[in-house]
Amino acid sequence: MNLISGRKMGGSSRPINTFFRWAGLLLLAAGCATTPAEKQAKQEAKDMSVVRLFTEVRDESMAGTEASLPRSSPVTIKIEREPFADERDIARADVISTVGGFSIRLELTTHGRMALEGASVSHAGLRLVAFGQWTVGKEESVQRWLAAPVMKSALRAGVVVFTPDLSREEADRFVRGLNNVAIKLENQAKPKKPKAVEADKKKTEKQKKKEEAKKEKPSAAQEVIKDFENRR
Repeated sequence: MNLISGRKMGGSSRPINTFFRWAGLLLLAAGCATTPAEKQAKQEAKDMSVVRLFTEVRDESMAGTEASLPRSSPVTIKIEREPFADERDIARADVISTVGGFSIRLELTTHGRMALEGASVSHAGLRLVAFGQWTVGKEESVQRWLAAPVMKSALRAGVVVFTPDLSREEADRFVRGLNNVAIKLENQAKPKKPKAVEADKKKTEKQKKKEEAKKEKPSAAQEVIKDFENRR
């Protein structure tokens, strides 16, 4: 069930599938990848993901919608109809290692940080419910309720961390897609291509050697002193 398609947010209709259409537009630059690293980077740049962050309703009698998770032992949670943040508010996403597994860390933009703080204050003690959808290339998109951590206190740092109902491979793809969207929206700097990284590395090494050689070369004053001592 796609709860996101056609949802109106901020007064405008923003179909979730719009983001997936970017996949065919990202890599139109001339030339073909020639190395395995470039081919992999080209393929991974097609990954696209979206996320919706909801809050649990304060009162069960309030109007809302339902989320069911995790898949292994589902529990129904009544949540607000509208998310307080989405992929537009993501500055960076990471899969981080934890004891016995992994979690997803979402770093939010300034707008996202303010929205998160407001939601966590007004819904303290209730759950933050995360929904995700992702795809790659021409594959069918996957959508899933990801997690529902309790907001025990105000979240003022603009960071959300949760253990998702995902395999590690799914988590990596989901996070990669979020970062691709963040780059597209200019919430995150575009990473350099492998060749550019290698060029920068060689440039840095060359500069380092030049500086070391400069340090080893005696100054004009040292040359004068040395010449004076040799004449004594």
